[in-house]
Amino acid sequence: MTKNVCADLLLSANTRRQRGNALFRQGQYEMALEAYQDIVNDMDAFFRDNAVAENGIMDSQDHMELMIAKVPVELNISACYSKLERHEDTIRISTRVLSYNTMFIRRLQHAKMYYRRAQAFAARKKYMDAFADFDKAMLVAAEDQTIRDASKKVTREWAERVKESGCVSDAERAEYEYYCAKGLRPGEDRYRKDAPYTTVLPGMGEALRKSGAFNY
Repeated sequence: MTKNVCADLLLSANTRRQRGNALFRQGQYEMALEAYQDIVNDMDAFFRDNAVAENGIMDSQDHMELMIAKVPVELNISACYSKLERHEDTIRISTRVLSYNTMFIRRLQHAKMYYRRAQAFAARKKYMDAFADFDKAMLVAAEDQTIRDASKKVTREWAERVKESGCVSDAERAEYEYYCAKGLRPGEDRYRKDAPYTTVLPGMGEALRKSGAFNY
């Protein structure tokens, strides 16, 4: 019985997601968000009814397939939140997805969620959090020019803020002075070809890589 319900839910989710994608392409982000959220609500209800832990080990292959299908829908939700400039919601949904067991989320899905959360942090002027997420995204998808360009833009914005305002944290001031001491241009040198994981927070990217945090 559970197997049949799961199969029906997967089929329904795929149809409704396509409808949501069409609405998103038309710029109807609120309606697309509603379509995606309905899918996730139904999946969450299924997990609750069957006592399945989202970030644990699934009871069956059917449950695993459903969880894997849920992740791209939640990526769609984060995209809607980003378009609607609902930054706290973007941070919330991204954090939720990034907490899942890695058997359910692919490498590039990781990168997308870090990228979107980084942009949301930057919009909230939480630059240190944004830089940390940009670095994690680049560790997963070092070739992604969109992430590189967004990181450069945010870093330049941050540098201008530090230059023009005295209302910055000690950490931000220290990072800006680090740039000045090295003669670097913020945003232009964070991901040099000879050091693709160089970070505005010195050593963080390399430390994360060595720690095995992104082994797949």
